Parts: sequence; structure tokens; C-alpha cells
Amino acid sequence: MKNFHQLRGDSDAEFTASNPSCLVIAGNVALECDDKSKKRTFDLFRASIHGVTILGYDELFAKIQCLLDIVE
Repeated sequence: MKNFHQLRGDSDAEFTASNPSCLVIAGNVALECDDKSKKRTFDLFRASIHGVTILGYDELFAKIQCLLDIVE
């Protein structure tokens, strides 16, 4: 990504670059983060990792349920 414009300018070939993000689904946040300190630490950890979204299974299911409620 850093050298995309230079590489594209130097090449006759047509190409594109992407910067995909990553999704990690692991654990049950409601069970594992059972007090405020653990929840805060986990939230800080999630926020510090750029390009990676970390969700617990319970959070994913809640988001899916929200989408289903909207569609219905």
C-alpha cells in the first residue's frame, strides 16, 4: 500500500491494491469479561489493534439478531 502509486506509475500492467481488514471471532465476552476491569482491558486491547476487528460469539449473535429484527 505504501508504494502503490509508484509501482503503478512504473508499470504498464493494470493492477489494484487493497487493504483488507481482518475479523476474529473468539470466546464469549459476556462470560469472560465478568467485571468492569476485565471488560475495560479487553476493550482497550481491541481498540489498540488496527485493521483487526475482534468479536465474541455472543456479540456476533447479538449483531445478527439486530439485523434480523430490522429485516422482519
